[in-house]
Amino acid sequence: MKIEYKNWNWEIVKEIEVDNSVFDYPLKEDLVAHVVRWQLAKSRSGNHSTKTRSMVSGTNKKPFAQKETGKSRQGSLRSPHFRGGGVVFGPHPRSYLFKLNKKIRKMAACSVISDKLRDNKLHVLSDFNIPFYKTKDFIAWKDKLQMKSILFVVGDEFESSSLQRVFSNAVYCNILPVRGFNVYDGIRHENVIFDVSSLFQLQDRYVKQIIVDESIDEVISAKELRTEENINAK
Repeated sequence: MKIEYKNWNWEIVKEIEVDNSVFDYPLKEDLVAHVVRWQLAKSRSGNHSTKTRSMVSGTNKKPFAQKETGKSRQGSLRSPHFRGGGVVFGPHPRSYLFKLNKKIRKMAACSVISDKLRDNKLHVLSDFNIPFYKTKDFIAWKDKLQMKSILFVVGDEFESSSLQRVFSNAVYCNILPVRGFNVYDGIRHENVIFDVSSLFQLQDRYVKQIIVDESIDEVISAKELRTEENINAK
């Protein structure tokens, strides 16, 4: 399929040919939701903590005699049913990370990219040589195009202090390298903007994974075929 790329004046420059397996992928909402849940779980610090009765500071002395007080027997003031005592089944530091196959993450990313393209929310610029150096000029450009939030995806080798300076004070605008592009940031921003170089870097990244996955599937299917032949031979 072909995608148009534009200049900063939003004029069409040319069309480029891209891979259908990345930019014309069906939307799979269940996978996208699964990957977003995985990303948010992975970002949790998990440093919540409560003290059990063994961790609470206090005396080990028996609060009162076992008998002849008319009260129920007690062995420690650090028990959970006392004020200032320990907590039963409270949270403790742990990791919320769970395993998610790379193939699922790739399929979800392709779903988001393709869906953005179908909704005309994915745009390609000829380059990121920004023609203005003030944040107010960038905001005026953004408002003219009626874009509320923008994610700029730059090449992994791209370095531009002027670009970062212009976007730094603009709300709902972020910059990510190709290697940092992810499903959560893709759906969190209304518009995603690449330049020609970063678009092809992203395509190479996912097409390479597709080729590897297909080769693995071929190896598995070949093994299954040999296993069936051996069973039939016996």
